[in-house]
Amino acid sequence: MPNSSKLRSKLKAADRRRRRRQSGSVNPATNNTSHSTAKPTATQTIDVASILVEAALAEADSSPELKDTAIVNALRSIKNDSPPNSQYTERVFRRMVADLDAAGVSQSDRLRSAADLLSVAVENTAPDEPDRLIKYLTLIAS
Repeated sequence: MPNSSKLRSKLKAADRRRRRRQSGSVNPATNNTSHSTAKPTATQTIDVASILVEAALAEADSSPELKDTAIVNALRSIKNDSPPNSQYTERVFRRMVADLDAAGVSQSDRLRSAADLLSVAVENTAPDEPDRLIKYLTLIAS
């Protein structure tokens, strides 16, 4: 029985700590501040889609031969969390991932934003106009 009460008290203490961390409040008795709330608050203010768009446009500016398919496939690779297949896609993919890593974007936010942007990108591509998506992204980024 002593183990049961010790376990119960440890679980209650863990619940209190967890609640304190989630609320971000200060406990006056221990004078501890919750440092774990700083990270989620910072990631909530990051516009992940704009980071992806800016990375794609920066790569398009540096290599004029870049086509919409490379951007679409890079977004698909990020969404599926898998490596890209082509050279151009890999360059865009690496640029996007590097910018997301530099901004401290979480994996779940990364996957969600890539999926959202991918649906927009697919709607704004055309086989007869291979840079239509790049023009569209340039327009919305300005």
